[in-house]
Amino acid sequence: MSNPIKHKYAAGDVVWLKHLRQKATITRFDKKGLLYVNLDQVEIPVFFHDISPYQEPVDYTKNETQQQVVEEPRANYLKYHFDATGLHGSGVLLMFVPEQIADGETIHYDLILINESSEYIQINYKLISTYGIYEQGRIAVKSKAHTGIAHFKTEIINDIRQFDYQIIPQTNDKAAVSGSQKFSAASLVKHEAFFQPMKRTVFQYELLKQFSDKPKEKDLFTETHEPFEVNVEQLKSMMQVSPKQKEFDVIVPEKEVDLHIEKITPDIKGLSKTDILLTQIEHFNKALDRAIRSGQKVFFAIHGNGSGKLKKEIHKILESHSEVVSFDDDYTPQYAFGATRIILR
Repeated sequence: MSNPIKHKYAAGDVVWLKHLRQKATITRFDKKGLLYVNLDQVEIPVFFHDISPYQEPVDYTKNETQQQVVEEPRANYLKYHFDATGLHGSGVLLMFVPEQIADGETIHYDLILINESSEYIQINYKLISTYGIYEQGRIAVKSKAHTGIAHFKTEIINDIRQFDYQIIPQTNDKAAVSGSQKFSAASLVKHEAFFQPMKRTVFQYELLKQFSDKPKEKDLFTETHEPFEVNVEQLKSMMQVSPKQKEFDVIVPEKEVDLHIEKITPDIKGLSKTDILLTQIEHFNKALDRAIRSGQKVFFAIHGNGSGKLKKEIHKILESHSEVVSFDDDYTPQYAFGATRIILR
């Protein structure tokens, strides 16, 4: 009796090891139903159900128009013959089809995809199990046609967790669709349905209801715009800035800033010493920024001769400021020792 594995694979074929999630090359077969593969220069035995045909991973980052649609025959799944006229939908279906029922027991499942739409489509997909990627690849499906995705035993269906997909229509004016369909053994029965075109009970998932049109790009050269009127008087009034408004737009040069708290805020009730210090520092930073932007070269910060905490904090700021050339708190006739002179760039 001939080995059935040899009808599907041959020595030298590159295959995907499902549990190891690596590709390997078939080296030989034996009479016990095992096949041997070369994995990283080491020959190891594997079972037939642990491998699948290897397909180069699809680069999902490529532009959709750059991906070439490749027709991939799936002869093993063409046994599901049905009348295409019975496909009345306009989307894409994914379904588990139970097979080889003996004494009421399902032996294995086929996972097939049906294109009910009028579009010729390409599908990039990954079928993920508990242990990693079970199947992955890129297939093309004609309008009102079907193709196979995977074939597995009943016990394995409990490990199938997710189907990631990207559906690309051949028509340029239709938008591609990406998504992820999750599975669980508990929810599988909720998707049980009688698929009339196939005349059998399946577990059916709708990946796509219908394709939507791509959003049209605006043509700036041909696009028409609604005419609008300019209210000249209103425009003139907006251009007239009152002195009160102007002070926010035009920076008036300042030679000094008085940081005594009563000069900053008239009401200090409820303020702690820390609050007062933080208020003074914030006021100083704003004043220093205005002096820099107005082009001042010499600027005085009046801090007084108190505990020295405020002067110390101001000097810390000045030490690391990129626009400060130098500073000192030497005696001046105007401020005595109660101010710091700041030289700006």
